[in-house]
Amino acid sequence: MSWPYSPHECPLCRYFQPLDPPAYDDIGYEIVGGCGHPKIAMELFRFKERDPTKMAPCPCFTPKAHD
Repeated sequence: MSWPYSPHECPLCRYFQPLDPPAYDDIGYEIVGGCGHPKIAMELFRFKERDPTKMAPCPCFTPKAHD
């Protein structure tokens, strides 16, 4: 499943678990990490092209704590 919400939110969320370096699946999609939220718990991959204006905000977004 692709990112169901705006990809710019995920790296700022405490549930985001990045893969470093990113992995690639059999079709060539870039797997950038995972969402650790218990209701989502899935891999997050980047579509080759996607219109960011058509993505909804994530209802489970929880900002990371600032040190």
